[in-house]
Amino acid sequence: MKKHRLTLKILLIAIITTAISLVGGWVVSTANWFMWEEPRQLAERRNHVLYVADHDLIVNEGRDMLNNPAKYPFGGGDMFPKNMPQYIETLHPSSVNIFPNEGVLLMFQRKFGIFIADEHLAGVPPVIPQPAVEFYPGLWYAEY
Repeated sequence: MKKHRLTLKILLIAIITTAISLVGGWVVSTANWFMWEEPRQLAERRNHVLYVADHDLIVNEGRDMLNNPAKYPFGGGDMFPKNMPQYIETLHPSSVNIFPNEGVLLMFQRKFGIFIADEHLAGVPPVIPQPAVEFYPGLWYAEY
């Protein structure tokens, strides 16, 4: 009987230790994602959008979205238009907003965005937060 109780205690300790290890591992991996991995990926995406991406193509596709809204309809509650332009889609924005007669805003995880201004819009676009920087003709960058 004592041997049975000892085995049961050892088994219970093993189960509790395993549960604590699993929860601890999950906490550590989640903290790693939010503290290091997500910011690293966001910084890589920002660098790609600002320095590597084809800015002419982004401007052309964004203005096509602005000038031909019927080609890019939004469904109820959608974050993206249907038939999103191919190159803009490769940038992996987290949402796309079209502002008639102003431009197209591509958001990236609500941390930064680029605004593709309408060719007739003069000065800083009013729909993006300040300070905003025009880093390429027709493309504005802002952090959120």
